[in-house]
Amino acid sequence: MKNVILFIMGFISIQAYSPNKVLGQGCQTPTAGFQYETSGFTATFWDSSAVTGQTTYSWDFGDLNGTSTNPYPTYTFSSSGSFWVCLTIVDSCGTDVYCDSVTIAPCTSPTANFTYSVAGQNAVDFYANVSTTGMTTYSWDFGDGMGTSAVQYPSYTYNALGTYTVCLTITDDCGTDVYCENITITQCTPPVPGFNYTLNQNLVSFYPFQDSSSTILASTYTWEIYADTSNLTNPIVNNSQSPTYSLNSGTYWVCLTITNACGSGTYCDFVIMPGCTPPVSGFTYHSWATGPVYFNEIVSSTGVTSYNWDFGDGIGTSTSQDPTYLFSTLGTYQVCLTVSDVCGTDVYCEDIEICPKPTAYFDYTTNQLTVTFSDSSNTSTTATYFWEISTDSNMTNSITSTLQNPTILMDSAGTYYVCLIVTDSCGSDWYCDSIVVNKMGTVGFEDRSMNGDEKLASIYPNPAKSKLAIRFNELQENAEIQIVDVIGKLVMKYDDEQINVADLDVSKLKNGVYFIHIKSSDMTMTKKIIINH
Repeated sequence: MKNVILFIMGFISIQAYSPNKVLGQGCQTPTAGFQYETSGFTATFWDSSAVTGQTTYSWDFGDLNGTSTNPYPTYTFSSSGSFWVCLTIVDSCGTDVYCDSVTIAPCTSPTANFTYSVAGQNAVDFYANVSTTGMTTYSWDFGDGMGTSAVQYPSYTYNALGTYTVCLTITDDCGTDVYCENITITQCTPPVPGFNYTLNQNLVSFYPFQDSSSTILASTYTWEIYADTSNLTNPIVNNSQSPTYSLNSGTYWVCLTITNACGSGTYCDFVIMPGCTPPVSGFTYHSWATGPVYFNEIVSSTGVTSYNWDFGDGIGTSTSQDPTYLFSTLGTYQVCLTVSDVCGTDVYCEDIEICPKPTAYFDYTTNQLTVTFSDSSNTSTTATYFWEISTDSNMTNSITSTLQNPTILMDSAGTYYVCLIVTDSCGSDWYCDSIVVNKMGTVGFEDRSMNGDEKLASIYPNPAKSKLAIRFNELQENAEIQIVDVIGKLVMKYDDEQINVADLDVSKLKNGVYFIHIKSSDMTMTKKIIINH
């Protein structure tokens, strides 16, 4: 065995041949290699071998059919799959083989389609809308026995009117598809335009339309507006489809020209601008004590474009429509509201006084059935007074007075309910009480007040922020709860056939003083509440 091994080794040393090693002086055996890319069923190969001198190439594409001697072949496989592709090279120094797996993905056949539009008399523009893979060829047949094209977006002019079957054939790496459609070439009709318009103060907005006889869409719009209706000079020109203009009052000659592939048409008409009325600014306001001031604009305008408030303290401004503002100190401030719309600008200013709200109270004296009331209220400025006197707590059939210190002759002895509302430039307050009048001339307060019999119900919290609870000591039937503001306006109402507890959402009421009236089958009460969010 040792002799045989020595014999073989000796043979190799004499007849040495090994790839990628030198055979003879300075000759390097070749190294085969290639790269490729695929598109559909087609693969493109390019040689990347290392060779010496003249070289021959032999490709085997692994599908039992395909071969090539080209160093850069392109080959189309008949189906998808993985193929073992080998390149054999031979040069002056030897030979080498390189193989690699090439995957051909499933190929989606192309889908042909097209749209078209009229480009003029007998002229049509075609647009190929296709789904393809790889390089694509286009073949158009325009159906008149003459016209063909190989571009993707051709234009073609027919010699005569009529209906033609147009076909598009596309071919890519995955196959071929054909799409055909009948198109009718009719007489090309220029547009017959018209327009409508709307007016808003000094603004006019135009809206074009075409007569139904013109089936070709417009390509351009040209508007010309002439203030000089006699000489038709120096027009305002616009090329948008639906423009809006700001024009002074007067009569204008307006022309619209619409152009399409078949020609153009023009329509003109008079437009009368009625003129523009500038806005009129104004506002009201209300406040409670030294809290924030609530402003409400009262502007005459068809469309305010901006509000600008100046609260007169050198600090506060706002662009809100109805702002709320808290002044930091008491005093008199000139508040101005500037409003603008398309017709102009107007400013309204008013001095407002930020001061403590009045506190209502009264005293009285009696002479038998005659009661003289004395105002004891605290006010900051000149005040107005409203007295209301009644024999029932609902204040029906009441006696009223606007004197500061009225004298009232009562009809008879008994219990009377008296309310005083005091209003000055800083706000309003009220005070209510019940008194007893007898013929002997004595007057006294009852233990209960107009605010209600608190032994029957509890109302809390007071002041309230967002929720107001009413707890009845006994079940009440046919209960009606109303909340009114200081001028008697109903702002909330609640009814229930049977009730023991009522939870009211007062979060949407503005800060201030309100009266809550409660009436049921067994009780009637009124109480002052304060909302302070």
